Amino acid sequence: MADSPFWMIWPGNAALSALTWFVIAMPFLYAARAPVHGLLRSLGQLAGGPLRLASRALLASAQELRERNRTVLLAQGREESGDRLAREFERVAALVKRDLEGYPALQRKLLDEITRVEEDYKKCGEVPPPPPDWVDAVAAVAKIKPNGNELVQRVLEEINRSVNRSLEKLGIDHADLILLHRPDYLMDPTETGGALDGLISDGKTKFVGVSNFSPSRISLLAHGMKAPIVTNQIEFSPLHLDPISDGTFDTALRRGHRPMIWSPVGGGRLLTGDEPDVAKIRTVLAGIAETYGLDGPAEAAIAFVVRHPAGGVPIVGSGKRERMLGAIKAAATVLDRQDWYAVVAETSPMLSL
Repeated sequence: MADSPFWMIWPGNAALSALTWFVIAMPFLYAARAPVHGLLRSLGQLAGGPLRLASRALLASAQELRERNRTVLLAQGREESGDRLAREFERVAALVKRDLEGYPALQRKLLDEITRVEEDYKKCGEVPPPPPDWVDAVAAVAKIKPNGNELVQRVLEEINRSVNRSLEKLGIDHADLILLHRPDYLMDPTETGGALDGLISDGKTKFVGVSNFSPSRISLLAHGMKAPIVTNQIEFSPLHLDPISDGTFDTALRRGHRPMIWSPVGGGRLLTGDEPDVAKIRTVLAGIAETYGLDGPAEAAIAFVVRHPAGGVPIVGSGKRERMLGAIKAAATVLDRQDWYAVVAETSPMLSL
């Protein structure tokens, strides 16, 4: 008994003692519930005020931190954007300076090319002194009487009528060059050649040439003339390589005349054609234009055309100044053999190296 805790009513039986105390305390606890509830409510209200103040302070601090972080980030972004813009302006300024440094040299080169073309044009207008061995023959042909051979008379009349009609439309009394356009397979070379010689002796033209004549037809007509045939206007482009292999350029080199090249860009197909083979050639020409600093595939095609040693003169259809300047630059550009044959290989692999 002496060893039992003081609260044990039933010695040796803790459970029964605890139950007894619970039963005894129940009335007192029930009676004290209202004061205890009030006490707990007061303690809660006492603690709630400071906690609300603390929460408001924390919210204000969080908002302040957000605003501060936003200000810092915006300032950093503006600084980085300014640095990036400054670097970009420096890069653009360097590019502009580099391009402007090369402009005087490019301008001088273009002016030199324009001067050279003008000089070539003036030289083309100079009539070489007629060789004495055919002056009499030209005069004799020009004086053919109407009562001569009827066929000769018709040929002379038709050629003279056609030339006079053209000169009248142009409002001039003579031409620098007259071309016999496309061969007449019924042509008598002596009669036609004599008629062309007569046009020169009559002062209707300074020179005569042909258009789209095969090598054999040129030789045939030249056999019936005393005046030289100074040109043959032919089609030649990266899409049409026949003059390379059919003897047209070989004849020009052998006879010493410079061909005139019509449709050097394939009648525009090189720029607008959507055929797979045309697209491949256009890609090759675009690469060449980039390598040599030309304006585009059209100018690269002109550089390709003039590269042949026959020295063809391309006929450019555009009248725009920038196009003409681009064509002049292209005509003065010398492609290396590898680039020239790269174009040939795309069009006609059989002709490539």
